[in-house]
Amino acid sequence: MSRFWCYIFAISFQIAGALQLLVFFVSTNRDDVIKRFAGKGFISRDGNTKKVSYDKASFLAEFKTAWLSKIAFGLIAIGYLLGIWGSVEDDKKFLAFFLIVAITAIVLFLSHFLVHIYITKSKKINAEITNDELERLKIEPAIESISDSEIQALLN
Repeated sequence: MSRFWCYIFAISFQIAGALQLLVFFVSTNRDDVIKRFAGKGFISRDGNTKKVSYDKASFLAEFKTAWLSKIAFGLIAIGYLLGIWGSVEDDKKFLAFFLIVAITAIVLFLSHFLVHIYITKSKKINAEITNDELERLKIEPAIESISDSEIQALLN
């Protein structure tokens, strides 16, 4: 690979990673995602069945954010490493600018596309949040309906 192309890819990866970090920065661990989601999402629990209800699309979006952050760190690292060997001659700076913009757009598109595929196919990510997970993580739902036995206890 020529020094010119090495420089182009280095800058493209750095910019793509930096843009993703500006928007997304979090862990991909399921427990961490559930905690973050519970803090800003709406989770309810049925007092009788202990079934947990929540906005699944928002929960999956939280996972997407986490994975894009990990990719961003990788892109920045690769960009810096490639930058060691790259440079652009003065007469190619205009071409370099356009190539950097194009490669950055491609890297961003591929990152989002691949994460979307992974999020939609992963059974672990798409598993429903359970009451056991909430209890283990010490998360209280925003709303919990009172169970029939609790109502009977109050009336007696």
